[in-house]
Amino acid sequence: MTNNLEYIKLKEIFRCYYLQTPNLSLLKQIALNNGLDGLLRKLGWLTFLDVLPLPITPSWGRILEVMRERYEYFIENDNKPTQFDEIIDQDIERLYSDIEFFIHPEVRSSVKRICKIFAIEHPDVGYQQGIHELVGIIYYAFSEIYPTEKATSAIPFPSEYENAFQTIIENGFTEHDTFTATEHLIALMQPIFSKGANGVKNMCNDLFSSLQKFNQNIFDRFNENGIIPTTFGIKWLRLLFSREFPLDLVLQLWDGIFAFGNGLIIIRSIFMLLMLDCSKEEDEEQILIRLMQCPTKNVTNIHRLIHEAIVFDKQERTIFQH
Repeated sequence: MTNNLEYIKLKEIFRCYYLQTPNLSLLKQIALNNGLDGLLRKLGWLTFLDVLPLPITPSWGRILEVMRERYEYFIENDNKPTQFDEIIDQDIERLYSDIEFFIHPEVRSSVKRICKIFAIEHPDVGYQQGIHELVGIIYYAFSEIYPTEKATSAIPFPSEYENAFQTIIENGFTEHDTFTATEHLIALMQPIFSKGANGVKNMCNDLFSSLQKFNQNIFDRFNENGIIPTTFGIKWLRLLFSREFPLDLVLQLWDGIFAFGNGLIIIRSIFMLLMLDCSKEEDEEQILIRLMQCPTKNVTNIHRLIHEAIVFDKQERTIFQH
């Protein structure tokens, strides 16, 4: 009975948040204000990252099937050794080793395979440290097991979307869907992962230059004391701040980052807000400690940070237009 109710609930989620609001305005509001979970998060990330294109159509099911078939082909054919195997192995051993989910051999094997196949299929990026954490977090977010026993609801469900719904909740494709979502995420993070380490270094320096226009005094203070943005910024940007929060808050932060859209541009504002907050420490040593070890010490509400970043984004655009 519990599985029947859960199946009906999932179907209602799909009907209410997707079929009745095809522009996802309600889903985006929830992502920004409260955070998502379960099927809402998986569907939200797949659409926010443009894995499943809007507007929603009955072809969503077939789109997912093709993507899964493509990854299955990669599994069968991309099994040769690569130059990245050793470093991937080392990174997987360290991946959230304090969380039981990530210690499971099946999870580690899947994350490792995704990283290796990604490196083979995307030689322009290859494997760069930090990609394993992006993969691991997506895999974790997509790992829910859905009920397989169908149930009938009193609320009508459009028959033309039945196949799409069934394909979305079909179990056994966490790894496949994670791979495709990772491809789309890293494509959006192209300025960070392009040209190896130079891409993320350039973005750190660009953001630091933006600080000069926003607050000259803080910019001068950082410069005078030899605070270099790449020493802390590379980790922030490559990992989308995932080392700075507990995993449950990382998921909610990513809900907001992905829902805001515009090429993940809000990460620029989050970067600036954290940098400005750290600059409030009394002496330079404490500023550097904050930047390196606890930049989010004063963040008490992840959704408040998201909304402050949205406001900052608007302010920054206004400042830079003049």
